Amino acid sequence: MKNISITQKIILFLSIYFISISVNGQEKNKKLFLGFNFYQNFSSIDNSNSTTYFRKPSVGLGISSEYYFTKNIGVSVGLNFMQRGAGIKLPDSDKSIGNPDSTYRLRLRFNTFDLPIHLFYKLPLKNTNKRIHLGVGVAPVYNFKTTQIFNSVEDGFHTIEDKTNQYYKTDIEYQASIGVDFTLNKHSMFQLHLIGSSGRNNIFVNNLNNGKSNFFGLKLTCLY
Repeated sequence: MKNISITQKIILFLSIYFISISVNGQEKNKKLFLGFNFYQNFSSIDNSNSTTYFRKPSVGLGISSEYYFTKNIGVSVGLNFMQRGAGIKLPDSDKSIGNPDSTYRLRLRFNTFDLPIHLFYKLPLKNTNKRIHLGVGVAPVYNFKTTQIFNSVEDGFHTIEDKTNQYYKTDIEYQASIGVDFTLNKHSMFQLHLIGSSGRNNIFVNNLNNGKSNFFGLKLTCLY
């Protein structure tokens, strides 16, 4: 047990989670909700080297579940495909428009899968179908492909380079969320949340530089 990998830990957690769901799934009050979600994030990299990064739009989508221990307290588990990364600001030596060193055109994109696991508390708003949602948790991240893209706005022939071997493969991100849950009926709900996430591990393989992935954004979820 002392050399369990991250993947094995995730499989063990999910096994226990879904076994507990199946045991309690026949109760009168609905405790389990399943659904799907969409993220519109703005991701970047916190770094201590000379490279200047800026936030870029990043999207994600996946499946989500919530299980309630009590009426207002529970755990959520999801599985997402998520873009991460940042824009890279280049020195703009030639100030004319359309030259190759024009800045704000270079992008670093991490294509990742993540497994967010959150504890949440929901505060009902009196005489409404809304509840304030507060959540904290972690998300194991697997970065399966990294690309660097230079956007050629003149002709549309963007330069795309594979940088997978230069950047991280796994990470654990700390996450927090706040938002509103709309109860549509006792079997379904819609969620509108603000979410923030910050990585722990250095994204650079060579360790000569130091940087950590992060994002904040909007999460839309439908649960049934």
